[in-house]
Amino acid sequence: MLDQSLHAPPSRSTRETTAALANGLVPGGKRATGASATPAQPLPLSETPLTSVAILGDDTDLHEVRELAAAAEVSLLHIRPGQLAHHAVALSTLSALREVSPRHTRHLTELVVLTDAATTECFETALRHRATKVVALPSDAEWLLAYLVTLGEHKAATSRVIGVLGGCSGAGASALASAIALSATSQTLLIDADPLSGGLDLLLGIEDHDGMRWDNLRAATGALPTATILAALPALQRVRVLSFGRTDNRRDWADSAVSTTEALCAGVSTCVIDLSREHAVTPSLAGICHEIYVIVPRHVRALAASLHVLNDDLQHLPLHIITRGPSPSGITPADVAAYLDREVRGDYTTSPRQETRFVRGIERGYGPLVSAGASTRRLARTIARNPLSPGGMA
Repeated sequence: MLDQSLHAPPSRSTRETTAALANGLVPGGKRATGASATPAQPLPLSETPLTSVAILGDDTDLHEVRELAAAAEVSLLHIRPGQLAHHAVALSTLSALREVSPRHTRHLTELVVLTDAATTECFETALRHRATKVVALPSDAEWLLAYLVTLGEHKAATSRVIGVLGGCSGAGASALASAIALSATSQTLLIDADPLSGGLDLLLGIEDHDGMRWDNLRAATGALPTATILAALPALQRVRVLSFGRTDNRRDWADSAVSTTEALCAGVSTCVIDLSREHAVTPSLAGICHEIYVIVPRHVRALAASLHVLNDDLQHLPLHIITRGPSPSGITPADVAAYLDREVRGDYTTSPRQETRFVRGIERGYGPLVSAGASTRRLARTIARNPLSPGGMA
């Protein structure tokens, strides 16, 4: 229990809360070791598979945690305090949590505080932020490993989640994301996660189809089952589409983007997310993805823009560079790999004539898969039906 002599006499509610902290926040009581360290189960979002766990803190303080996460085969997503709003479960070092306002953590269903000693000050900080656990390392390393393994088991149960991101404006990411979704052989969900775009339903020619858009989801009251939401989305062939509408209020979209996306992805075999290049929520959404394809046109301005996109927020994620030709200046995929210091996993070409035909096909309602060139269709099928191998395109 906490040393009450270090506190002013607590009220009954404070005393009860303090007892709960001492018994509940520290694994197995004040200290947990061996078989007594029973991993905590994820709370309300436990029905939603977690593909990454947000973590707050300086990299120099997280070496041991990253080793445990690697052993548990769980991906950790390093975030800033302002990005906590996009997550339901998070880990944080005590030093980082001291600098965070409690308003950034009050929505979390699980918050695990990492410290080297479970002191009274640690519990006070945890209480202010409504933390669910306090873990003292290295003595509680076994508990933390078991906890991360539990999260990893939820990760293993999830669908395949593919992210597509344009290295620059006009890279063709939305068209490729749509083509990948339409090329999948199983039940697929296509998510529009670019609030600055015109809307994927326009690209797919289903803007007049009835069904829920992002704004409808935010306006819905109460918790709707995932299957109910999926059934209410507009569809094209076997693909369900969650898009922005023409009149959506996109300002507050990010508040629920991550939790909604995770829940919906769990209900399908394949989920394709068209990611935004510039939105603050993109790193958190990218953390949901098992693989992210960054489309880089082979010209100078696109290379410069792509280097900006591949920043510190995304560098730890499973990024795959796909180059797109032609290149007026003769830039090759090897040149792109050298400039970005990343392996190029595939290349495809769209000629100006094909781009014109693509636009006309979309306007006539043919959809992106029919309107796209043969090179784009081959790439989409390759990604949709088997992930790109480390050696590049199959």
